[in-house]
Amino acid sequence: MQETAPLGDPMEPWLKILKVFVVVAGVVLLFGTAAFIYLFLEKRESDRAAEALRQTGAASTVVVPDGARIVDLRFEQGRVLTHLRDEEGRNFLMLVDVASGRRLGLVVLEPETP
Repeated sequence: MQETAPLGDPMEPWLKILKVFVVVAGVVLLFGTAAFIYLFLEKRESDRAAEALRQTGAASTVVVPDGARIVDLRFEQGRVLTHLRDEEGRNFLMLVDVASGRRLGLVVLEPETP
């Protein structure tokens, strides 16, 4: 009589797929948790900077370019980064210290000419 080779477990290919799925799901879970923690801490920092701005009490005057209006604000590390645009369409970035209200810098953004 001729012997036949033993058949492998019919679930073996599915177990391999399941193992790959579990590893991928674990990696996605770790990265998702890390992203959540990062965004949560960044939001808390922004809230603290805004609270520090409210608690300073005394109003500060910051000189901005003539005719400029605020397009965007970002609170980071006790400073405010402000995106300004004037009537002519020129863009500026202004950095202001939250605690003192002092302007730390002003950058004029010029388009590159070909």
